[in-house]
Amino acid sequence: MLNSYLVRVVYEYEDEALVVITLYIARKDILEVEFVKIKYYPDSDILEIRILDEKPKYGEEYSGGIIIHYSEEKSVVKIEILDASKTILSFLRPILEQKPLKGVVKV
Repeated sequence: MLNSYLVRVVYEYEDEALVVITLYIARKDILEVEFVKIKYYPDSDILEIRILDEKPKYGEEYSGGIIIHYSEEKSVVKIEILDASKTILSFLRPILEQKPLKGVVKV
């Protein structure tokens, strides 16, 4: 989001576990605040990333257990990641296993 800045981050807990992170983002060109809500369902191991605050019309499943839900206007409303604990780690593992570059990151 070009010309945007983070206004507020709200954390919500259930039984001492972080389950929702809401990011409120303001755009400099219009007087509007957008949000991204990230919620984790530990019982089903699903991570939900909600981009629009509206009910999705339909969803499409992609490889790797990712479901993207769309509005009637074909805008992305939310992204569901199934088996999130495994899927997220498989996405992040190559990044986390990289060695720091000399001169860029001090160890």
